[in-house]
Amino acid sequence: MSSHSEIPAPVILDLKEYFVLESRITCVVTGDADWSWHHLNHIPKDHRLCNIVPLRLDLNRNLFHGQKDFNHLNPLLRCQTLEEIGREAFWQHAQVARAYGCSRIAYYVANYCRMPLSDRLDFAGRSLYYARHKTHFGIIHFLLRNTILEPLQFEGDKTVAPEVIRRLLQELEALLTMTGEPYEALRLHEHVKATKRPIDRFERAGSMRRSAQTIGMHSGPTKEVIRRLADSVAIIPSDTNQLVNVVHTRSCLYLGEHSKSSYHLAMDDVSEAYEHLLASKLTVVNKNVLIHQKSVKLPIRATPSGIADLSLLRAVTLAVNKPSRWKQLLPEAILVAEHFWRIAGIKLEAPGRGSWKGIIDTFDNSIPATQALATLISDVEAPSLPPKLRALIIQTAKALATKLRR
Repeated sequence: MSSHSEIPAPVILDLKEYFVLESRITCVVTGDADWSWHHLNHIPKDHRLCNIVPLRLDLNRNLFHGQKDFNHLNPLLRCQTLEEIGREAFWQHAQVARAYGCSRIAYYVANYCRMPLSDRLDFAGRSLYYARHKTHFGIIHFLLRNTILEPLQFEGDKTVAPEVIRRLLQELEALLTMTGEPYEALRLHEHVKATKRPIDRFERAGSMRRSAQTIGMHSGPTKEVIRRLADSVAIIPSDTNQLVNVVHTRSCLYLGEHSKSSYHLAMDDVSEAYEHLLASKLTVVNKNVLIHQKSVKLPIRATPSGIADLSLLRAVTLAVNKPSRWKQLLPEAILVAEHFWRIAGIKLEAPGRGSWKGIIDTFDNSIPATQALATLISDVEAPSLPPKLRALIIQTAKALATKLRR
């Protein structure tokens, strides 16, 4: 590995923590062990974490020349190729940071190719999606301000496709719900409702599920909210990712009610999904989680965060409800949850209208397993939004809504 710029040691540590994969760092495009730190804006003194990705040296140099003449870009650096590499890294190998790195390069390549504003914002939205799944508020702040808000402000006369605006608004909505801002998320959801219904079935199902979650975090698991979640599954009943997301939303809303009956409903929901989707695809041996299909990191086609969340919710519902053999089942459930949370890197959002503290208070903390579970929840729970980032999310949402009305 070589470096064309002296990056400060604290930044190097942050970069290694963000991009390390199985104790090593690889090129985000090729996966090769031969790489250098690439400054996305080609300013070697700009050492912000959001401006640097590990990239093979020849691709690094090619991007420098590509900004002047995009026709000479290596085929690996074409937007469509980068998008495909990122999708495979995310969905098949749980390489969230690698997917983020590919999407960041694609954004810059889209600018080199002078793509329309709508396309560039779509690439920015994909970066935001991956960055949310490996949460770093500094990176998210940069993406919102520099790749979404500023282009909207400086190129305000240019058209943006309504579906791109909707996707971006939903990403902002997801950030607000993840960090415990249900009221702001509900306000933002009014802008989403003003957009056209997605044509794509997967996007339509995801949009309906997100809508139900935002409303449910404000009003609880009402009959209408539960019906919307069921309807979202019915759109694509064979899609595992959608099912995992719906189980997450529904069970978290139940847990957030802090009642015995709602805790039981959450356990029934989670237990059925876990047994149906995950239990037969992994084994715990000597405290190691082994995936039966060795060629992949994820046992089912769902986001790394979705699998981590389902695993954690299984442990939580065992600890809360204390069913038969719960003391024997809980340690292994926690091992599985820890395994997938290490891979995922996302933060744990609030349980509906309740709090994780309220749930932890129901644990029998006289045994080590529940103490370990409480520690895990504390480690992965999403922190509050920094005030400046919260304000930026709201400002960006307003700018998108204004563009929608034109």
